[in-house]
Amino acid sequence: MIPLRIAESTMRYDRMLLAMMLGWVLMQPGALATAQRCECHLDQSHVELVRERMRLGVYDSGSITRPTEFMVVQVKWHVLTDTSGNASIDATTLDDYLVRLSQAFAPAGIEFCADPEIDFISDNTLFANVQNTYELRTLNSTEDAIDVYWCPSVQGGGLCGSSSYTFSPVQGVVMQTSCQGAKDVSGVLIHEIGHYFDLFHTHELNWGFDCPNGTLCSEVGDLVCDTAPSRNMLFETCVDPTDCSLRTDESSCIEGYPEPLCDGSPFLESETRNFMSYSPVHCLLEFTPGQYDRMNATYWNLRPELQAGECSQVDRCPADLTEDGLVNGGDIAVILTQWGTEDDQADLDGSGTVNGADLAVMLNSWGLCW
Repeated sequence: MIPLRIAESTMRYDRMLLAMMLGWVLMQPGALATAQRCECHLDQSHVELVRERMRLGVYDSGSITRPTEFMVVQVKWHVLTDTSGNASIDATTLDDYLVRLSQAFAPAGIEFCADPEIDFISDNTLFANVQNTYELRTLNSTEDAIDVYWCPSVQGGGLCGSSSYTFSPVQGVVMQTSCQGAKDVSGVLIHEIGHYFDLFHTHELNWGFDCPNGTLCSEVGDLVCDTAPSRNMLFETCVDPTDCSLRTDESSCIEGYPEPLCDGSPFLESETRNFMSYSPVHCLLEFTPGQYDRMNATYWNLRPELQAGECSQVDRCPADLTEDGLVNGGDIAVILTQWGTEDDQADLDGSGTVNGADLAVMLNSWGLCW
């Protein structure tokens, strides 16, 4: 007779091995016929590398002393154009996306600034369609910034974005300017930058299934314990776009995710609003504390090049004249004290004189600085 403890251990091992084997099968081309949000394939050497990093605590932020100030990461925008000068994306939209990127990563102590010079790449063929994202990432790449390439069409419109991990041979992010009909792709950009900081999909299969009733959250799934075990959302197939709720009556949502493997436990707690899921674009709204910890550890332990980056950026909260983290009555007092003068700090609109226009800028920024 096999001792009970050994039998339980053997059963757990067999179940985990089966999950990993099935996960590998499902990652093969055509296993799940669905549109791609991103191109994030991991080969077996990468899987083993990440497992070893987990064992060594590389992704553990507990031993890292975070600075009190934000860590500023430089982004380099690369924009494809045709020879007539038509650009993939405009500067105003890029500025808006940069703000949202900083807001999403702020709890990790990370904010982003952009090189003021956009790199315009004029190429009619690439402007029409980018087929090879890896080759594109080699164009005009930088050493101490996140290179982000913007394109009207990637792989015939079937790929919304593509990002490297820390261990990828070619670094950078490729973005299509629309995704599954959505023109606002800020959520997809945040998703891809999440990969850049070694976050994986909430439905990740490379390390095996993360079951709802499982206890191996740091060894399977996305390797982050506070993200709920999740199936592939398959976009609107499994998520109601009207309220971002999980569909529980759609059989195709569990295709390839056999619940018997998880002792019959359904995936009812899947996070439909997590940036690293395959929810509809407008539903991508949040990270978990565990994901923020991994970003932070990745920045300090695996992204030294980003710590050397430099760029000029307007203060992320210029109306906070008293520098207390709030735009409030104390800042209005500074404006009133400097009224009619040429004080550079209080002249928020850059007109040369502190006046009502500066007060309007302050009121528009009222409240907590993000």
